[in-house]
Amino acid sequence: MIAFAAPGARRRGARNLTPRRVCPTMLLAMDYAIVQTGGKQYRVRPGDSITVEKLPGEEGDAVELNDVLLVSKDAQVSVGQPSVAGAKVLAQVARQGKAKKITVLKYKPKTRHHVQSGHRQQVTQLDVKEIVAG
Repeated sequence: MIAFAAPGARRRGARNLTPRRVCPTMLLAMDYAIVQTGGKQYRVRPGDSITVEKLPGEEGDAVELNDVLLVSKDAQVSVGQPSVAGAKVLAQVARQGKAKKITVLKYKPKTRHHVQSGHRQQVTQLDVKEIVAG
């Protein structure tokens, strides 16, 4: 006997694609910024900890990130072209270290040639203290 699903019933393993409900006032009240450093972009909020490519400075030093692409502060969103004038993110260096090791394998078929090497990128962990809007 073949069983048919009732109309509107979900199949086993199907994902629920309905969007989550988020209070719009919570989204507007969030203070965040999008900064660019080391060729990558990061979304940061005060109190966040982010790992970026190595920046100069010792542990405990203050760092100023001036390349701010977007700032949302007190329900006001400022988008820069390319960066917001006068905006900056103040952070503190929490740790200098190395990222996880990646393995690189070069292989040429039929010649018994393979070279395996590894690399550990130097990184800086930052604790975001404050977002200053321009």
